[in-house]
Amino acid sequence: MKKIVLSVAALFLASGIGAAGAADLPAKAAPAPVPEVYDFTGFYAGGGIGYVYENYDGSFVNPPPGSWNIIQDTAIAFAKVGAQYQFSSNIVLGVEGQLSSILGDNGGSDCNPPALCAAGGNMTGNFVNNILSAGARGGFVWGRWMPYVTGGFAETRVDNFLNLPNGQYETARTSHEGYYIGSGFDWMAMPHVLLTIEYRHYEFNSQNATPVNAFTNVAVPADAWTIKPRADQVTVGLAWLFNWAGPVVAKY
Repeated sequence: MKKIVLSVAALFLASGIGAAGAADLPAKAAPAPVPEVYDFTGFYAGGGIGYVYENYDGSFVNPPPGSWNIIQDTAIAFAKVGAQYQFSSNIVLGVEGQLSSILGDNGGSDCNPPALCAAGGNMTGNFVNNILSAGARGGFVWGRWMPYVTGGFAETRVDNFLNLPNGQYETARTSHEGYYIGSGFDWMAMPHVLLTIEYRHYEFNSQNATPVNAFTNVAVPADAWTIKPRADQVTVGLAWLFNWAGPVVAKY
């Protein structure tokens, strides 16, 4: 009986010492959280809406000298596709094509001097259907955000009308090539989904046009004119990102 009591006492003493020693050991540190990592590499496609401010400078080719300026602002819709690659330095380089569709009507302007258009006459014009562009862009990833700059080639067509006081009008369509520059940012709202806000300025070349009387279908070389269009647009849209290696949202 004495041996049993001594054995129990020894076990109790040993367990107390063990517990006290364990309490003195430092707690194991929790692993440090790893910051979220977002990967913008891949193909993307999307679209959206926006606003465009159009500006046309025009002048008659033949004397007497005369000019006009047409200003118009309207809504647009656009679709785009592109591909980009994010480097380990978080720099992103890519290429993109976009089609912007003009949704508004003609803008108008009086001639300068007014006598060039005859009493009651004026000039009107508008971009025809769309602006087509293709270019490059470069950005820097900062968390979910990627601010970027962009630029490249652009093409559009313009309809101009010389409205005559007798109710007839002369019209000509010109094609213009040029360039665009701009900036914006992408925000990765969720894996694969990008929200984009962008500003662009378009600058197109000048083109001469010989108008045709819309009622007689006869060209009027004496009224030939030169047109130079420009445009500024702001757009907001969504795009779906097809990551090449799958989205990298976070690493642990």
